[in-house]
Amino acid sequence: MNKLWVFGDSFSATNKRNIIEKWRKLYIKWKGYTPNVWCEFLNDSLQLKLHNLSISATDNYTIFDSIIHSLEKINKDDVIIIGWSNTIRFRVVGVENSFKTIRPHSLSFITKLNKYTKNIDLSDKALQEISLNRDSVAYINELNNYIKLLNFSFNGNKIIHWSPFSQDTQGLNTNLKTSVKYELIKDETNGFIDDGHFSENAHKVLSEQLIDIIDNYNFTKLSNASNFLI
Repeated sequence: MNKLWVFGDSFSATNKRNIIEKWRKLYIKWKGYTPNVWCEFLNDSLQLKLHNLSISATDNYTIFDSIIHSLEKINKDDVIIIGWSNTIRFRVVGVENSFKTIRPHSLSFITKLNKYTKNIDLSDKALQEISLNRDSVAYINELNNYIKLLNFSFNGNKIIHWSPFSQDTQGLNTNLKTSVKYELIKDETNGFIDDGHFSENAHKVLSEQLIDIIDNYNFTKLSNASNFLI
């Protein structure tokens, strides 16, 4: 049976886990049931074996690692969908010798990075300087190189790249363009839950967009446009 492989961050991670974030708990309680995310809606149509390896609150380097760890398990004709996170996010090695994701939600959030530093042997100022440095198209170009590599490696698969952070407007080579304004949880709940993740309605819309890309997939038009040196 062919598989649907999903990689990404919290915008792709399922609500059906034992340990979930506070905003998910509030949203589930508000809905009165556990809502689906886009890949679950999508797989209702595709009827493949779903492998959702998305990691909430993660960075693109960790997403790329999760794809590498799955290389030998992905077969020809499997469908691969990667939701790339914001390139402003990065990771550093913590005091216990493992990676920690630093995720300034926006440049204005940089001054609040101290909440992440208790297990990181770097100063707030250093993290702030790195965050400001990452606000550059050079990191979009770096990610485009990763996309080119993955397209080349999985040239027998339908592989879709997208980002919930509208990075296609900065030149990210995605199959799905962010021309739609997706409803957010804070919109659906009229601000009762002040959260910027997609509502269940938005996940349904996103799944329908992805179905259209899969149904009309053209291998000859696969974007490998990346000629940037890192």
